[in-house]
Amino acid sequence: MKDYFGALTIKFVEIVCGIVLRFYPYHINYKDLRKVSRNKDHYFLQFDFSKNKIKERQGFKIHISATIKNYEQILDIIFNFCKKNEITFKYIANKYELKKNLSGLCSLWSTGKFITIYPQPEDFRSIVLKLYSLPELKELKGIYVLTDRRYRDSNTIFYRYGILNNDSNKCIFDPNGKYLYTDYLVSKYQLPYFVNEPFPINKDDVSPHSKYLFSKYIPIKNIYKKSSGSVYCVKSNNGDTYILKNARPNFSNGNSSQIERLKSEKSKLEKLVDFNFFPQVIESFIENGNYFLVETLVTGVTINKFRAEDLSGYATDTQILPKSFKVLEIIKDMCRKLIALHKKDIFLGDISANNILVNEKDSTVNFVDVEQTEFNVSDKTISSFFRTPGFFDKKTSDLPPLEQDIQQLGYVIMSLFCRASSFLEIDSSGKTTISFFKEFAKIYRIPKALVEIPLILIRNPSESSLKSILNVKLSLDVKSRKGKIYTFPEDLLFKLKHTYFCGKLDSICAQDIERISFFTKEDVLYTDKVISLNMKYLENKNRNFLSQDSKKAINLAKNELVNCFSNTLKSELESRDLSIFLSILNCYFFANNFDIRTHKDKEDIETIIDYLLENYKVVNNGIVGFRKSKKSVYIMPYISSGTAGILTVLLFYKYLSGSDKYDEIIRTIAYGFKLIALPKSGGFANGLSGIIYALILYREITNDNQIDGLIKQMINELHMYTIYLSDNLYVISADFKHVNLDFMDGNLGMIKVLEKAKKVINWES
Repeated sequence: MKDYFGALTIKFVEIVCGIVLRFYPYHINYKDLRKVSRNKDHYFLQFDFSKNKIKERQGFKIHISATIKNYEQILDIIFNFCKKNEITFKYIANKYELKKNLSGLCSLWSTGKFITIYPQPEDFRSIVLKLYSLPELKELKGIYVLTDRRYRDSNTIFYRYGILNNDSNKCIFDPNGKYLYTDYLVSKYQLPYFVNEPFPINKDDVSPHSKYLFSKYIPIKNIYKKSSGSVYCVKSNNGDTYILKNARPNFSNGNSSQIERLKSEKSKLEKLVDFNFFPQVIESFIENGNYFLVETLVTGVTINKFRAEDLSGYATDTQILPKSFKVLEIIKDMCRKLIALHKKDIFLGDISANNILVNEKDSTVNFVDVEQTEFNVSDKTISSFFRTPGFFDKKTSDLPPLEQDIQQLGYVIMSLFCRASSFLEIDSSGKTTISFFKEFAKIYRIPKALVEIPLILIRNPSESSLKSILNVKLSLDVKSRKGKIYTFPEDLLFKLKHTYFCGKLDSICAQDIERISFFTKEDVLYTDKVISLNMKYLENKNRNFLSQDSKKAINLAKNELVNCFSNTLKSELESRDLSIFLSILNCYFFANNFDIRTHKDKEDIETIIDYLLENYKVVNNGIVGFRKSKKSVYIMPYISSGTAGILTVLLFYKYLSGSDKYDEIIRTIAYGFKLIALPKSGGFANGLSGIIYALILYREITNDNQIDGLIKQMINELHMYTIYLSDNLYVISADFKHVNLDFMDGNLGMIKVLEKAKKVINWES
């Protein structure tokens, strides 16, 4: 137990850092406090013990791993070591985030990296050797760090070569300044060609004998990958296809390990063997400390994918009933199977759109996740366990177990049509979710009987409600919105502006002093700064703040794209998201004041545009859409990285060149938005506001007033993405967890679009 002065010291740390630290080194003192710094989101706490700041922008860093049982012990060891050797280090100081990390729930890039040590380049090898020689560290366990290389046979010491500072430029260069690759893009250990492996001997390099993996079962597809374990589709040596799950050692959430949870899944599936809508266990085995479970392959698509592919079925009156009958059969099958489980007193637990697969051929479903499933639950109280966010509200955990299942199923059924249930993350009452769903149902003319089903299960989650769904019948009782007169939403604009200006007054001393600059073309091509600059330009901020060096870098980046896209040479540029290319084109237009000076410039821009149209365009049922990346299977409608962004670039080019080359596809894209489902958010960068901006731009540049009806309809849908908090109206962010006031994802973006629409479109009084 800490003494009195130790407690005072810790209290002072909490005051200095501006947050209450959940844990900290045991032997910290007042002198150490002068060395403390933290990042703005309170994730890391750093001790700057090194006398000299590292000058190199790239090099080796050391990561120290831990487990949920020993992280405090390891922190004390590393704190004392780094303090004695005058080495800067940081650690994850937020206990909640650390538990997520050590249980494998974080990204591949962060999992296991409890402590990061920053040695001077010339000291890297000696520091690793000293750490390895620490007897108190040698026997402790840590979780595996997927992106790093282990030092020899250590359980806790890992290292990697990468960026050493917080610069947004993540490019790795050779000694001559030539770009090699972008750090953090590939989740594996890699070295640039001019760096030799510092420690060639490593226990992971020795291929262990495998009786099952790669012998009996050959992985053919990676379905899901995380540090704590992955899911693969495998082919057996007799030609059958199965699902293979693995759990790595030492990952734990504090209650149970990843291996224990996968073993529990096996036991539960064996108890559910009489139900034909779960995977069946084939076998399990342990190899090299990893636990593996082989299950039968369940065919089907996730509910999210089913929704994305099939929502267009509601686009025309002739398709409404056929589509609705199919969805109703799927819903009834869900209900029948849940009734069968409840009859045996089985609580499914975590019901979400992610763990139900839809077989589109016969309109049936299968459940594929039983981690939270419990048996004989009638006399049990179950309230605290993991549920997938977005499929339960604040009242769910207070219900009896079987009623919890039924209510969650209501939200899952809602997700067959739209992502309304995602709003539960910011409004756990369910009011925003239900309101959005009802509005959505009107827009897409979903039959009333289907709309009522999830509402019944959510509001009255009883077995009788569940059984009543089996008797639901359909009729074409939908109302068309054709001919509706739309008025400009003055009240929405006023309330958004009121909230925005009140928020600005609360932070009146916080001035926007961010400056974006580029020093090289790589700065433009391989960082996200160009995306931020694009948004600033679209926000209509001062176009003249860029330095001449930055403008030159943008022009050179444009030339690099031309060289890449006009040749058949493979380039890492091809793996970049569409958002980078759209942003570079827009920033090129703005930086050069929409002035194409030469015929060569015009040819260059068309080379880039033609490449994007050829490689990112997807035509589906007559709708032209664009993928976020060449490998993506999903069409993105957004202005930051999808169809609206392409439309904006094409319109800017038409405006500055006077060319009619792309007129046909411009019109096709614009009117194609009539058949695209409501986007997930209302923000500018990745939501409805940005799509409306692109359509208003179309209206301005082409003077085609036939598009006005679509724009007005979308304008009158914006309110669906807002929420009242403390009597102020906010735009809900794209992650459904926050509200904010900014341009990209908050009030300001929607305000700018509404103001532009008010000026450009003719509104009925």
